[in-house]
Amino acid sequence: MLFNKLGSDSSKIKPLVPVDLVVDHSVQVDVARSENAVKANMDLEFQRNKERFAFFKWGSTAFHNMLVVPPGSGIVHQVNLEYLDRVVFNTDGLLYADSVVGTDSHTTMIDGLGVAGWGVGGIEAEVAMLGQPMSMVLPGVVGFKLTGKFLDGVTTTDLVLTVTQMLSQVNPRTGPIFPQKLVSPLMAYRTSMGAVTPPGSGPLSAPVQQPQLYASCDVATAMSS
Repeated sequence: MLFNKLGSDSSKIKPLVPVDLVVDHSVQVDVARSENAVKANMDLEFQRNKERFAFFKWGSTAFHNMLVVPPGSGIVHQVNLEYLDRVVFNTDGLLYADSVVGTDSHTTMIDGLGVAGWGVGGIEAEVAMLGQPMSMVLPGVVGFKLTGKFLDGVTTTDLVLTVTQMLSQVNPRTGPIFPQKLVSPLMAYRTSMGAVTPPGSGPLSAPVQQPQLYASCDVATAMSS
């Protein structure tokens, strides 16, 4: 390996937990209003970032537990939700629940799948990758229950804004949201609610031990006005 050739020990930077690196594309658009706009922009993206992408590719082959998703595959939250998340790990017959530490505030979107996610900074993520404990201030365990069914014309945005408004009036340090009582707890609603919740909360599929349920909302009543 390159690090070993330079006289360093590459094992010191080997991730001790599974790491998925999703390379997002830049916001620069050179070609528009043409049939080949996407391909043309992606070609320029690879030309401008050739060395960077080559380094990422090397990393994906140098470490056995590191996966690199190339640019143009989608935003990180979508890719994590649809392709990467394991939900349950199976290590030599030992099953344990998945959890995610991501370098983005919307990491909690994965809560809609029943996986606890935390959005952290780069240093905290690097600490977790190297197997070190990550300190955090955990909010009180509270809950928010959703019941009823959606009215015709109600969108995901309506639900998210209603829940956010109600929670902001109670306590910004919220805990799990429980949408199991909804007639149609669609994944789109669950993940959208998770995207705007604090780390470690969101629409988790399983309740924590004896949550203090301080807020309850019937979606039809709350969003009818």
